[in-house]
Amino acid sequence: MADKGLSKQEKQRLKEKEKFERERAQWKKQEARKRTMKTRSVDRTAGTIRVIAIVVAAIVVLGLVSIYAGSYGIPGRFMPALTVGGQNIPTPEWAFNFSNLYRSIYPYGMYYGMDTNSSLFGQPTQDGSTWDATLTTQVHQSLQNEIAIYSEAKKAGHQLSGEEREALETTMREAEEMAAMYAMSVNAYLRNNYVPGITKSRFRALEERKLTVQSFIMLKQEEFRALHTADELQEKYDADPGAYNQVDYRAYAFAKDIVEAIEGEGLEETVARQLAADQAALAKAEDFLRQGGTQAGFIAAAKALYDEAYAAAHDHGEDEELDHDHDDADAYDADASTLNMRRRRADIAGEYASEEFAEWFFEAARRAGDTKAWETDTMVYAVLLVKPSYAQTTVDFYTINVDPPPHQHAEGEECDEDEATPQELARQSAEELYAQWQENGGTREAFVELVKEQVSIFEAQDEGAEPGLSENMVPGDSGYAELDAWAFDDARQAGEAAVIETAENFKLVYLASRNDDSFAWQSEIEEELVNEDYVEYVEALQKEYPLGYHGWGLRVALASARKMCDEFMEYMRAQNTNNYDFLEY
Repeated sequence: MADKGLSKQEKQRLKEKEKFERERAQWKKQEARKRTMKTRSVDRTAGTIRVIAIVVAAIVVLGLVSIYAGSYGIPGRFMPALTVGGQNIPTPEWAFNFSNLYRSIYPYGMYYGMDTNSSLFGQPTQDGSTWDATLTTQVHQSLQNEIAIYSEAKKAGHQLSGEEREALETTMREAEEMAAMYAMSVNAYLRNNYVPGITKSRFRALEERKLTVQSFIMLKQEEFRALHTADELQEKYDADPGAYNQVDYRAYAFAKDIVEAIEGEGLEETVARQLAADQAALAKAEDFLRQGGTQAGFIAAAKALYDEAYAAAHDHGEDEELDHDHDDADAYDADASTLNMRRRRADIAGEYASEEFAEWFFEAARRAGDTKAWETDTMVYAVLLVKPSYAQTTVDFYTINVDPPPHQHAEGEECDEDEATPQELARQSAEELYAQWQENGGTREAFVELVKEQVSIFEAQDEGAEPGLSENMVPGDSGYAELDAWAFDDARQAGEAAVIETAENFKLVYLASRNDDSFAWQSEIEEELVNEDYVEYVEALQKEYPLGYHGWGLRVALASARKMCDEFMEYMRAQNTNNYDFLEY
């Protein structure tokens, strides 16, 4: 209220009135509070019961909602387990990656000491950690790299190619087909097969991100590859040719007898007898090399010793200890059993546990026909160098795969004696194609036409690549030892063709060229340099995109992953197999 124009007395009376009104309002509030306290005192017990009931009801409702929502991953969709460069990784995504990693290593877990019939959680590893901790670390590193590279790809405007986008659509169609097979929605199928919270849209986004990262990595690798010149590759090779070259040699092993102490014998006497046994084994190896100083002599000497051991063991009923067909001593192939081809220095050092012995093979003074008796703690090896250090060249060849046809009989039904087996039918088909190639002129052009008729679109390696053609191949690239043995035979000439039998099918192969100016070490060194560049690139990104941890979210994610991984393990144990595809839980 404005007091302009009031006298001094009037102003004083106004202040006294306002003070009275304030004190009256305060008294009313106090009286009201007293009445409220009396009411609460009278009805305290009933009120407490009502409050407890309301709270309990709320907890029950929230619990039911939480259980329902948790089974669908709803809370986790908004709860981060990690951050990468400030970007949140929700718990379902973390659990999805963990579960996928476990599934990918499960078939091979036994080779790394994992008990695949037990939960991996808390299961110790050989290095003193646990399997769940090991996989957790790998998931963190993988997600950090993936998010960082994906972010860089987006910054660079990188887009999936048409082929890559079609691969994405194929993955989504497969998920839809599997969901329909089990009469489920796609979301339900993904939720049951992976972890709660993985919806169709999230699954698509994760697959798109994965393909983008793979595509961008390939682009970066090509950029790194362009940085390295032929002179740089040559310089690194010249610095240590033995690291990349190979040797061919023959080896035959003589075991040292292990002597046992005789009662009453002193340590010196026992040691002396062991040294004598060692010298006896060495003498055998040296005598072997005097007889087998050539390839033919080495093979003959190996066969003679084996036959002698076979006869002695057979006479004593111990022939099953020998590694061969026990019904036929001739089954031992001394040529194949003693020959070691295309062995690297690192291979030899690992096999014989000796860097010194490996170096011997690659010394500049080594020549074909050199021999050596090499001792280890338990063995003496007689060695004949067949082909001294050499750089492996590459070859180009065409391949037509001829697979055995499906078996036409019901399971358990026997075939007629004169009926050809699927493998025999495949051989016949391959030989017919070979004859057709010869009738058409037996040229490269004739084989190319045959390839076009036989090779499916799925066997063309890269977009724009010539179907059936494999270029700059080195031993091991094909994945078939039988094909390598034929294609890399020193006597093999360009223009030759052959039908080759493998464990799974027959292959009609045409050797297009021997590339004497193209060496395996060139691509090997180039890949080493590119990998070094890539590691530096990723390490720099990891600094730019640091990891952040969310304890509660990680615990939720790990619990979700554990549930799915344990269910997967139980399923596989029930199936008693390590082979799996999509699974229904």
